[in-house]
Amino acid sequence: MREDASLSSGYGPPPAPPPGYVGGGYGAGSGGYGPPGDPPNPYAPPGGDGFGRGPGSGQFEPLEAMSFAWSWMVQDFGAVALPLAVAFLVITVPAFLLSAAGNLIQALAGDANGAALKLFVSMASFAVDIVAQAYVLGGMTRFLLAIARGQKPEFGLIFQGSPYFKTFAIGQFLLSVGMTLGFTLCVVPGVLIWIGSQFYPFLVVERGLSPMDALRASFRLVQGHWANLFVLGLLHLASALLGLALCCVGAYLLTVPLWGISTAYAYLKLTGEAPVPTNAA
Repeated sequence: MREDASLSSGYGPPPAPPPGYVGGGYGAGSGGYGPPGDPPNPYAPPGGDGFGRGPGSGQFEPLEAMSFAWSWMVQDFGAVALPLAVAFLVITVPAFLLSAAGNLIQALAGDANGAALKLFVSMASFAVDIVAQAYVLGGMTRFLLAIARGQKPEFGLIFQGSPYFKTFAIGQFLLSVGMTLGFTLCVVPGVLIWIGSQFYPFLVVERGLSPMDALRASFRLVQGHWANLFVLGLLHLASALLGLALCCVGAYLLTVPLWGISTAYAYLKLTGEAPVPTNAA
């Protein structure tokens, strides 16, 4: 919900992935980053590592990713799109309400305390936004992976991401700071961070990585696929504009599911796992 994400927003390239990345010590068992007491994931793929042939071994086409997402939405809109729209509401509404209340209080307070109040409201909105993202992102990521693997997860899975809360709170904070700096200093670094980091939620959930390890692994995973991922981002942007044209309701009901499912599709393809289309589910 790009985003994620993630799920996210505001995201050159690091070295190519080393040989043996799949079994090279990034798993939760070897790195010790998995959330303690994390229950088994019933939506995980068969097999041990869930990465198929390994990162970077697959290919994907942006239009195929969007078509895959659209087909799932058309088949079962209520079970697929509505839970993701609710998750995005949980992420965006609290910070929006806090910001609106802060602006109202600032207008009533006048110019005397305006600057200090504006800074406080901005910092509070940022903190609330990070907390809301961390609360939802784990369950949302599991939900998207389940769909991409041909399963129909229950609505409640969206809110079963608590084992990943701390990891995503740190990760979203680091990512927000990095993207803000990237877009402030120059647009290009911000775009590179946005593209390179978009798979980090999947790596946290699938591999139990720490925030920094997941971000580094995401950048390694996108090597050789920057152009296709940039095109996919443009398609996401087009769907966002279309959603806004539909009185903003489409941004929740159309854009968020398309972004999320197509990104999950790309993640599976790049890790060597075949997404399951609706007619094979």
